[in-house]
Amino acid sequence: DEPRSPASKPMRSPQFMAMSRMAGFGSERLLSSPPSFAKKMSSSIPPPMLSTEDPQLQRRYDAQIEIEEAGRHLTAISQSPDGRRLAVGGRNVLSILSLEGLTTHGGCLTGAEQSQLSRSRIKCTTQDVRWHPTQSDYIATGSSDGKVTLWNLGALRGGNLPLQAWSSKEHEKSVWRIAWCLPHQGQEHLLLSGALDGTIRMWDFRGGFKSVMVHKNSQREQVRDLRVCGGEPWKIAAGLEVAQEGAIVLWDVRSPDTYLMRIDEETAVHAVDWHPAHTDILASGRQFRGLHSPGCIKVWDTSQNGRDIHPIAKIPTADGVSNLMWRPNFRTQIACTYLNSVSQLDVWDTAGHASALAGLPLASCTGHTEPVTDLVW
Repeated sequence: DEPRSPASKPMRSPQFMAMSRMAGFGSERLLSSPPSFAKKMSSSIPPPMLSTEDPQLQRRYDAQIEIEEAGRHLTAISQSPDGRRLAVGGRNVLSILSLEGLTTHGGCLTGAEQSQLSRSRIKCTTQDVRWHPTQSDYIATGSSDGKVTLWNLGALRGGNLPLQAWSSKEHEKSVWRIAWCLPHQGQEHLLLSGALDGTIRMWDFRGGFKSVMVHKNSQREQVRDLRVCGGEPWKIAAGLEVAQEGAIVLWDVRSPDTYLMRIDEETAVHAVDWHPAHTDILASGRQFRGLHSPGCIKVWDTSQNGRDIHPIAKIPTADGVSNLMWRPNFRTQIACTYLNSVSQLDVWDTAGHASALAGLPLASCTGHTEPVTDLVW
């Protein structure tokens, strides 16, 4: 995959505040840099994205990762806590790939652990895979048969431990998304799963593998995305498909009987992502359905109360949005993938730049021949 346009500079607080003023959002407290974030930015400024203006950089590609059993549709990807491995799931396959051979000039990587995993009782589509945030030997998967499974990768190195540490089938339809609670809040034993049966469950792995229902609705609602807020891990956001429409719903898992907020959309919401530095800022991406309901990315300030909440930023897209992920250390940049006809990955600046408002991304990564199903920075 090759970036197509010049890089932007790392984000600065005044630029992000400009977005809030232009969109009629006055709470600069949320959009100014927190002390911890400012310290991180000053101590480690990441390199800019590659620019195609330099012919030397045009020859620098990311690695092309080849799955041993080629030709199988891949649906999900997750990176290990130490950044050395990737878990990749798809149709009848679950593979672990090593990144240790990856260089700035690319490479072709295959994984020594993938063949045993991909042949270990994977008789359905691995719809989502997420590495445990602190335990590098454990990954969780959600699959098309309604199962949530915990895998112990330590079993690949020998011993008597089972490869499949635990599995449960309490969802009636495909488990579309799973999400771990983050480790710095001491909640890394909790796993959330959202399914096409309209339910969200929270699993507690501290002895007994118990689950509680966070959300249950009629089966006309389908959970298409699910994210835990990093700074406030009791707060979750879900993107829903509701018949021919959609919704963004927020819950407090400590009292899930009523939701914190519900934002109705004209089309299905397939992607949500909490901002890594601001616990009230949430991005969403919706499905494309004709000229009157185009695909788009919206940014919300969820601290606003009431039913008349409006997005603080809106970016039109050429296709429906399937995934969103904020770019680390670049506070207004977000990457997205698409649902149907667009087979590239785009990076957008949400800070009100004219290029974004005109539907032009900061960078486009091409090379896939089918729509991208997942991404990770």
